[in-house]
Amino acid sequence: MLERGQGRYAPEELQRFLFEHVESHEELDLAVLLRRHRDRDWSVEDAAAAARLSVSACQTGLLGLVKRGIASPGALAGTFRYSPCSLELAARLAQLDESYRSQRLAVVMLMSINAIERLRIATLHRFADTLRLRDQTR
Repeated sequence: MLERGQGRYAPEELQRFLFEHVESHEELDLAVLLRRHRDRDWSVEDAAAAARLSVSACQTGLLGLVKRGIASPGALAGTFRYSPCSLELAARLAQLDESYRSQRLAVVMLMSINAIERLRIATLHRFADTLRLRDQTR
């Protein structure tokens, strides 16, 4: 699926990075967009147009990237910019960008696998919560 090479992730490393730092396909597209134009502040509307997303999906995605330390508010109110919170995160995002550029389908497939895993984990947590509530009412 993903080739391991100079500056590239091994598939399991990329999957883990995506699981920990990028929750949706929208966030993936936005992270890559912001990284490729790292000297620019983006309004939600401009980023939505560039990434071909709805404004609401873009707003949600950008706020998620801020929460995980990939982006930050820009100089003007309502704008966002690429701003990884660490050098390690910046290096990982550079690797992600390269993998996304050269093996887009493989990266998208990993995002889909992660979405299924997040759903599985959430379901298990809900089930465990239900069992706890049932035990408390007895």
